[in-house]
This record gives sequence, structure tokens and C-alpha cells, in this order.
Amino acid sequence: RTMATHTGVSCNSCGQYPLVGVRYKCQTCPDYDLCASCEAKSTHDPSHAFLKISDPSEAPVASSDSSSSAPDTLGHPVIGSPACMFVRPPRTVADIPAPAVVPEQSLPGKQ
Repeated sequence: RTMATHTGVSCNSCGQYPLVGVRYKCQTCPDYDLCASCEAKSTHDPSHAFLKISDPSEAPVASSDSSSSAPDTLGHPVIGSPACMFVRPPRTVADIPAPAVVPEQSLPGKQ
């Protein structure tokens, strides 16, 4: 039997990417996944429950409407919505804001 490949998912403990085999998704933390090896080592908060995902088609899907504050299928508000306190870091270079440009005459030592 072929092991499932969870495309676009990495293990937050060992960094395996893509995650192959059983995926364990934390039901408390947004965007936190472990591979089977790291889940067995208990590398995460023991009070957090994990969803065991053997097949990628079983994975919960968050709403694509980031303006909505409706919870995703795990009960967490959609990341980026006004109801969510977590901020996802930029994913591409294009998402990183450009640094502010300071006019040359306002730099120290420039007159």
C-alpha cells in the first residue's frame, strides 16, 4: 500500500516536507501538523488534541473567505478574520511589505 502524501503540509517538529504517511493536525493551534514519528515522540503540548488524517481527502478545509469570522471545520475562526488573534506570516516575497523609503536629505550627516 502506498503511503499518502499531504501536499503543501510540513511537519512542524522535524520539517518533513511534504508530509508523508499519517498527518496529525493540532485542533488547538492554527496550522500545526506533525508526522507520525514526531507525534509518537510527544513533541507538542500534551493537553492539545490531534486529528489523525490518514488520507489527504479527509483533511478539514478552512473557509476561503478570509473576511468571514465563521469558524473553520475545527472550530477556530478563519485565520486573518477579525475574530482570529493569530496572524499568518507572509508566504511569498511579494507578500512582504516594502521598507519605507527615507528621503536622502533627512538622513543623519546629509545637509
